[in-house]
Amino acid sequence: MKIREANIEDIKTLVKYRKQFLDEVYKKELPPDFEANMSEYLTKLYKKEAFVSFLAEKDNTVISVVMMSIIQYPPKLEGEVRNIGYIFNVYTLPQHRGLGIGAKLLDKIIEKGKQAKLTQIQLQAQQKAESLYLRAGFKNDKEYMVIK
Repeated sequence: MKIREANIEDIKTLVKYRKQFLDEVYKKELPPDFEANMSEYLTKLYKKEAFVSFLAEKDNTVISVVMMSIIQYPPKLEGEVRNIGYIFNVYTLPQHRGLGIGAKLLDKIIEKGKQAKLTQIQLQAQQKAESLYLRAGFKNDKEYMVIK
């Protein structure tokens, strides 16, 4: 197995795995323009250097992916702009789960976030994956109130 950082040429693959993740989690049909919108979104983030992703490949086939956008927040008391990573996709093909591949990708993206001096890294965990994130050092945080 090979792990590598994704690049802008991987957008089609990243969109494919984002779609598979959403299909599996929500079991609802995505809008017809989903792939075009997701591709445009990732392209913009790459061009602004506000996106990081890692892929795991086996026999030249992607088997797992992790994606993180980088969001800028205004300064608080410390007076500096805060860059916060938001992991929005950790997905491993079903036949490759339970082998620690997602954990390895998560470690890679966390390390990349530390190198980029991100203030923090956030994610919303699916209940079945919560233990993976807890083992990686994430903690539940009820900091935000939300209007939907």
